[in-house]
Amino acid sequence: MKGKVFLGQYLIWVIVLLGQLHGYKSCIQKERNALLELKQYLISISEEGQSDYVLTTWTNDTKSQCCWWEGVKCSRTSGRVTKIAFGDLFLKESSFFNLSWLHPFEEVQSLDLSECAFSALFDDIEVFCGMKNLQELYLSGNYFSGRLPLCLGGLNNLRVLDLSLNQLSGNLPSRFSRLESLEYLSLSDNNFTGLFSLNLLANLTKLKVFKLSSTSDMLLVDTETTWLPNCRITHSLSSRFLQQSIACSSWIFQLIISTECSLMILDIKYLIWVILLLGQIHGYKSCIEEERKALLDLKKYLISVTEESWFHYVLPTWTNDTKSDCCHWEGVKCNRTSQRVTEIAFNTPFFKQDSLLNLSLLHPFEYVRSLDISRNFFIGLFDDVEGYKSLGRLRNLEILNLASNKFNNSIFPFLNAATSLTTLFIQKNRLSGHFPAKEFKDLTNLELMDMSGNKFNGSIPIGGFPKLRKMKALDLSSNNFSGSMGLEGKSKHILCYSIKTGGICEMKNIQELDLSQNKLVGQFPLCLNGLTGLQVLDLSSNQLTGKLPSSLGNLKSLKYLSLLDNNFEGFFSVGWLANLSELSVLKLNSKSKLLLVDSEGSWKPKFQLSVVELPSCNLVKVPNFLLHQKDLSRLDLSNNKIYGDFPHWLLVNNTKLEVLFLQNNLFATFHLPKSAHKLLLLDVSANDFSNLLPEDIGWVLPQLQYMKLADNNFQGFLPSSLGNMKGIGYLDISHNSFHGKLPRSFVMGCYSIYVLRLSHNQLSGEVLPESANFTGIWELSMDNNLFTGKIGQGLRNLRGLQLLDISNNNLTGVIPSWIGELQNLNALLLSNNSLEGEIPISLFNILFLKLVDLSANTLSGDIPPHVNSSGHALLLFQDNNLSGVIPDTLLMHVAVLDLRNNRLSGNIPAFTNTQYTHTLLLRGNNLTGSIPRQLCGLQDIKLLDLANNRLNGSIPSCFSNTSFAFGKEDTLSDQHYGGVSGGVIQLYEQEYSMLFKSLIVLGSFTIDYVPDTQIKIEFATKHRYDTYLGGNLKLLYGLDLSDNELSGDIPADLGGLLELQALNLSRNKLSGLIPESFSGLKNVESLDLSFNRLQGRIPSQLTELNSLAVFSVSFNNLSGVIPQGKQFNTFGTQSYLGNPLLCGQSINTSCDGSHFQEPDNGVEADESTVDMVSFYWSLAAGYVAILIGICSSLSFDSPWRRFWFYLVDVFIHKAKSLLCDEEEENGVAENVVKLCSFETLKNLEANKGDKEREDRPAVYANSAYFRKGKVGDWANYLTPEMAARIDGLVEETFKDTGLLQHDQ
Repeated sequence: MKGKVFLGQYLIWVIVLLGQLHGYKSCIQKERNALLELKQYLISISEEGQSDYVLTTWTNDTKSQCCWWEGVKCSRTSGRVTKIAFGDLFLKESSFFNLSWLHPFEEVQSLDLSECAFSALFDDIEVFCGMKNLQELYLSGNYFSGRLPLCLGGLNNLRVLDLSLNQLSGNLPSRFSRLESLEYLSLSDNNFTGLFSLNLLANLTKLKVFKLSSTSDMLLVDTETTWLPNCRITHSLSSRFLQQSIACSSWIFQLIISTECSLMILDIKYLIWVILLLGQIHGYKSCIEEERKALLDLKKYLISVTEESWFHYVLPTWTNDTKSDCCHWEGVKCNRTSQRVTEIAFNTPFFKQDSLLNLSLLHPFEYVRSLDISRNFFIGLFDDVEGYKSLGRLRNLEILNLASNKFNNSIFPFLNAATSLTTLFIQKNRLSGHFPAKEFKDLTNLELMDMSGNKFNGSIPIGGFPKLRKMKALDLSSNNFSGSMGLEGKSKHILCYSIKTGGICEMKNIQELDLSQNKLVGQFPLCLNGLTGLQVLDLSSNQLTGKLPSSLGNLKSLKYLSLLDNNFEGFFSVGWLANLSELSVLKLNSKSKLLLVDSEGSWKPKFQLSVVELPSCNLVKVPNFLLHQKDLSRLDLSNNKIYGDFPHWLLVNNTKLEVLFLQNNLFATFHLPKSAHKLLLLDVSANDFSNLLPEDIGWVLPQLQYMKLADNNFQGFLPSSLGNMKGIGYLDISHNSFHGKLPRSFVMGCYSIYVLRLSHNQLSGEVLPESANFTGIWELSMDNNLFTGKIGQGLRNLRGLQLLDISNNNLTGVIPSWIGELQNLNALLLSNNSLEGEIPISLFNILFLKLVDLSANTLSGDIPPHVNSSGHALLLFQDNNLSGVIPDTLLMHVAVLDLRNNRLSGNIPAFTNTQYTHTLLLRGNNLTGSIPRQLCGLQDIKLLDLANNRLNGSIPSCFSNTSFAFGKEDTLSDQHYGGVSGGVIQLYEQEYSMLFKSLIVLGSFTIDYVPDTQIKIEFATKHRYDTYLGGNLKLLYGLDLSDNELSGDIPADLGGLLELQALNLSRNKLSGLIPESFSGLKNVESLDLSFNRLQGRIPSQLTELNSLAVFSVSFNNLSGVIPQGKQFNTFGTQSYLGNPLLCGQSINTSCDGSHFQEPDNGVEADESTVDMVSFYWSLAAGYVAILIGICSSLSFDSPWRRFWFYLVDVFIHKAKSLLCDEEEENGVAENVVKLCSFETLKNLEANKGDKEREDRPAVYANSAYFRKGKVGDWANYLTPEMAARIDGLVEETFKDTGLLQHDQ
């Protein structure tokens, strides 16, 4: 008998083994290689001597099957990796895990990084959020800090999430309540703070284990909850702990809250599980076979319209396995007794373009109540059998969700057939045109309809709801609905039009109405005041005008009222709402700033508000009614004129207050309450505070997550108590007068911070010389302070840093090579310091680098060859001492390159890979050679500045092939001009469903985060340097080739540069005529052709340039009549100096033939040359004449001559008296004379080269103003013809004065 049992067991093992071998596939080679690369990365961050112990089974042996490696599991059918676990690792201190190593594993279901001692994750946290198949995530036993990533709330399939034993802070985001598949959630042993409500777990119906504890004493758990339906809740309270037992039909746990705020889950009694299991087995029925096949047919169709590479992601749980119960498939729910399918939901966003949904595939599901096909990007519906009547077959269908697709108006006939619908979601589609009122005439059972986020226009459907009398909630927000008063002359208010025929105001059952973010005009529709059952009214972000009616106080049921961002004006009293006892949310302001909100008076409100927003309401005092509010969670009084002391009593009265915005007012003193408060967000920026920041601010407001104190005049040192704000994530104290060093307690204590702005203060000391505990920081702005010394080593550990700005300080030393280790850097700004040395090559290897500003330092050496950025980088290296040649690969991945005012030499390279470049500035170097034709390959060029070099040759005519000529649709964002991408700060989420039960989804509270990294570029236009900021650069097209040695004719093709606004060709050797084609420069505002050798007439066609504001042709050899008309009537003599053969009104020179003779076209070249430099001759002649006059007058004996020489003698005597004998013997006098000599002054560094003034470009090099002062030296500067011309001018000037008698 024993033998038979043994053989039976053996046979079973053989069968199982054969089954395993039959379904076995080897691992994918791509994933095998990825695992080996992952191992190499882990070895690189392991402690020395421990590399041999890292994942020892992960070998390069081709015979080794990676699916059998330690910690790895694969799918038995596809061979794809489904589980990765690292096990015990011995990592270096502060090691980061690069999430990019997980990219290849697309089907991983379980990821275990527990007990690895990682300090942080980098690359992109969204990698986790993209793992839609992930079911188990273990991150316990690490050193992760900061807040829980919000996007983890999007992992809908997650069953297990273990984040215990870390340093996480903040609170559990409300988005986690969407993890409806979650069975195990552990948050124990972290640094969580604030109030934790068990209401967040209400939707987690499958949750079996929940653990939460905090190492800090700042976590409070709200146990006053009824979050579990059908549950029995009992309480017993003692002096030491509160015990709450919750018993449900499906699971039981015991919750114990002690002084350490720890929650523990006791084991579920086995007996209960056995009873429940038997109950489930007894009542179990499998799904209906007909519906099972119909579901598989539906899946087959969805696969047919899916991109081939995504087939395996389409409803993977819907299998043909007969043992698989379709009622347990993803997105499917059945009736527990009949097992008929009642709910179907699928989301497959990888459909082929222009895919349609075949509704006939849904006909077998006769009992389906809810159909969710949102986020699939279908463009339409069809049914070849039933046609528009297709949805009428689903007679039990009550809820239909079509949101976030690409449906157009063609779906409306199908919808009208679904007469059983009570709830319809069609928001965020491509519905447009007028509201299709007739298409909904048969949907008489509708109670909720959400059509927001489409493109409907025209007037609100006034008479469009004659039969929708059951409607309770209607959302038409975020469309383009518009309208005006007196529509067709039948109504005074557009929304009240045609009441007799039925309309919104006839929906007497309506409870929630959202018409926000449209273009509605006219006055507030009075008929809405008759909807006495209205609980939610949102008319925000429209263009409504006029006065608000006092009859708003008649809406007795109102809970939520938002009238933000309209143009209301006149008087409004909050007292009109005093009797609305249900009111919880009040939002009101006016974009016109003409609304005067009165909040004075002794009236006492019946409401207790939770949210009050009254920005831009012309308030001068804090509203009196707030004295009676005890339940505020959010208060916004920003952009008013409120003066006086900071209202700290608001904190005392409202212990639940979490958000307080008082920015842009006139508050003068800043005081805090004495006791601690739970405030999370505080903004008091742009007020008149000038006192010291309270020393105890960190103790009074320890839970702050967001604090903005910018644009005040706070004084003194930063309080050391700031270090107690363990949860602070955003801190902006810029534009104040703080001084001193950063407190060590702050640097080490605020470990949750990710945005820190210290700009424009007087802070001093070194920049983080030691390690800082800002491990999760994104932005660090320390610019415009008094920091000194070298760039601190403390920055080296900030591996998540994306923006670092320490410009405009007094930093010295070199840019450290370890800066390249900050692989997340988007922007690095070090300008206006005293940094020296070379640019480290490691800096150019940062993959995400977009902006590098190293300008105005003393950097030297060569420029690295190219940037390895994945984006379009902006390189600002101007005003340094960089030398060598410009690499021809430098423009690869570069949008802006500024190398002005360096010491670069050689030719302009034939740049390669220039498709991203729109700004190239090379002014003020020593570049030689011709302008390469390859520059015409800059298809997107907007600014090109090659001025003040030594370029020669002709101007290429091919510039007409660039965007200068044909323009280009500007697809560049602000990020291409220095802007680093921002986002939305979700430090604090408040969903209004937590304040009151809402049928429609009202937008949650968020804060926009926009880093301030706009670049500043100066470009010479209109004879001055203008500064253009950030995105404003999109508006400017300019070409500057001035101050070179370019010669030849001006190409006529330049007249085709239609987009140019500034063209500067001055100070070259250009000859020939001004092209008549310049009349095609329709957008040009500044045209400078001065200091060349141009001849001939000024084309009269140039008067057609209507935008021309500055025009200069000075110092050429132009002739003829100056054109008149339009813009040319505004140009004076300065535009035409140095052209003696020009005449006309502009220079007050008559063109009469008796006084003015126009030369023949055949004027000789050398004559042209003489006239071209007549200005120089006139200047020299005047200089000589004055000198001769002074010398001649001194030769005559006269009283003033004697007085002059007397003064000279006195000066010499005084100078000698200043020198003692010893100084005279030491040659001090001779040294002074030598120091002041022309030779010494000429060779001073300040007088050499081509240094320019900051306010305008130099006309000549400074050295040009000094000569040797020797007789005959003129021959080095003047030709004999020029000298003869000067002699002639002197003779003509002084011929009757008797001063030239020495020549006789």
